[in-house]
Amino acid sequence: MDPRKTLSDLVKKTSFTLIELGRLLENFVDASDATGRLDRPTFHTVLMKHAPGLTEDGIINRVHEVLDTDADGFINYKELCLGTAMATWWVTVCRGT
Repeated sequence: MDPRKTLSDLVKKTSFTLIELGRLLENFVDASDATGRLDRPTFHTVLMKHAPGLTEDGIINRVHEVLDTDADGFINYKELCLGTAMATWWVTVCRGT
């Protein structure tokens, strides 16, 4: 997978800028395993760090299932970005901003 093409695609599919996607990538790389994926326990840790209000395992497991679009049990960078963009959009719509 060509990282430049991935970033270009993500800019088109999300509301994130290249700078924001770069920051997300830095955080993702720090947390992901050698294959560039987050397993469920690591995803749980990352999510708790950035969304401490999510404490119920059932909710976190469901978020993992929704973001894991290829159903391989892991969250890759593209899945994380697209899921984060969707969540950001949803919060904006719900708040009416």
